[in-house]
Amino acid sequence: MRAQQAVQAVLDKHLRYWGPRYQVEPIEIAVEGNWAHAVAKWRSQARTFKETIHILAHRLPDGTWQALMPETEGLYLLWLDAISERVVPGNEKSQLRAQANRSWYLATTSDCTRYSTECKLTWQGRFSQSR
Repeated sequence: MRAQQAVQAVLDKHLRYWGPRYQVEPIEIAVEGNWAHAVAKWRSQARTFKETIHILAHRLPDGTWQALMPETEGLYLLWLDAISERVVPGNEKSQLRAQANRSWYLATTSDCTRYSTECKLTWQGRFSQSR
């Protein structure tokens, strides 16, 4: 799976969960080596974030790509620290860090308990694997 496919798969998964009223433009992606940064701009008025969605992707040692949405705070923030500033410039990193923190807060405090639980389990599982 290529970086763009991994990014599109994780974005599609979230869009299916959020429902058809949430629509984004085609993604823009920058890839350098084992890292990628994708931007999905909102097409719809319905949004889960105020800003565009910034998705990070990383090629694992086995050659497969894994992509993360901002609400997977633990590993997302570790990747954000590790990604080259040629892919995500330093001034953007602080904005993405803030978006990840807001996204995590919104996901864990939302009225949708199933989504909150899913996010917590995903975050805990991925974070514990990264240690």
